[in-house]
Amino acid sequence: MAKVFSNIITAIDIGTTKICVLIARKLSDDQVEVLGVGRSPSYGLSKGVVVDIAKTVSSIKQAVDEAQLMAECEVESTYIGISGAHIKSFNSSGAVPIKRSAVTQEDIDTALAAAKAVPIEKGQKVLHVLPQYFMVDGQDRIENPIGLHGVRLEVVVHVITGSVASIQNLVKCCETIGLKVQDIVLEQLASADGVLSLDERQLGVGVLDMVAERQTLLFIKMVQFDLQRLSLLQVITLRTILLLGLEQILQMPSELNMNQAMLGLMMNGCRVKALRW
Repeated sequence: MAKVFSNIITAIDIGTTKICVLIARKLSDDQVEVLGVGRSPSYGLSKGVVVDIAKTVSSIKQAVDEAQLMAECEVESTYIGISGAHIKSFNSSGAVPIKRSAVTQEDIDTALAAAKAVPIEKGQKVLHVLPQYFMVDGQDRIENPIGLHGVRLEVVVHVITGSVASIQNLVKCCETIGLKVQDIVLEQLASADGVLSLDERQLGVGVLDMVAERQTLLFIKMVQFDLQRLSLLQVITLRTILLLGLEQILQMPSELNMNQAMLGLMMNGCRVKALRW
């Protein structure tokens, strides 16, 4: 008989070459106990997008079954990661009057909602609204405005969107095997949140996400997520990144040297952390 745990968290990384599932129990706000891990080859996806529902469902089910067997429990809901060429991002801003002379969480939520309420491309859906900084009566670059007195609160955010069709297809695959999707997270953002220390975020760091069919570079500094520096975030290949860093034209071998990649990016003024190699 399967065990019943409270505070169970399940995450599924649905990639082009493999599906990874993690089942964990939340012990505190910053600690979890890993109960089970599952992995299976991925069939039915191309460049992070579902192209065959039946094959994708079968791949996800195989990985979930393996994780549940190890954890000795059954799961009913999950968080899923998303990526692919359909991911887009842009900067936005919003401003609201401060209701009670000092900034409250309600004011921040209202400002974020105003920044989010902008036209987006047809067929796209907002995945994340990431605050970059706040302003109170023109005072710039405030990270946490709660408690500050003023009349007007402004926020600058970075909005990340994804294809509605791609999102719906991933959700459908999970629901087909009986899993309710709790939330959808940009994979590169989740990776950065999981591996970067506070010092690295304050200094500024580039996270290089390297998987089978794409390589993505994400720049992070403090609480600012500057994706806009790469307008074609998801389609810039590692070869292109290396050429930008080394500033020379050359024929890259089929097996790329990670040291060259790191050197090239550091020459270009970025500290880089490599993930998912």
